[in-house]
Amino acid sequence: MFGVAEDIDLSGLVDRKLQSISVSAERLELDFDDDWSLSFECSWCLEGSAGSIAEGDRDALLDDAEKLTRLVGSVIEFAVPRPPDRIEIDFGKQGRLILIDDSELLESFSIDPIGIVV
Repeated sequence: MFGVAEDIDLSGLVDRKLQSISVSAERLELDFDDDWSLSFECSWCLEGSAGSIAEGDRDALLDDAEKLTRLVGSVIEFAVPRPPDRIEIDFGKQGRLILIDDSELLESFSIDPIGIVV
């Protein structure tokens, strides 16, 4: 686990519109406007105002992945680090995506073009 630093700068994600979601056997990728992307292969959950909407973990990454499609076309309202092991990305009424750094050996997620790797 690389961990999530308290001072990680996620401000570049704010106001980005989610254009598409790509799914592969071992990774999910969210593609935003202006060539920004967020790739992850870690545990995740999507929460709404009434609680959990979907979740996946490193061994079952795709179990609820189709529920992430509700985020397509949405804009990120805020993104914050939650040390030591997670970040939260809020899409307003569509939900809040939480990514959890859960591997001691492998990358959990990356954000491009700013080169953040956790």
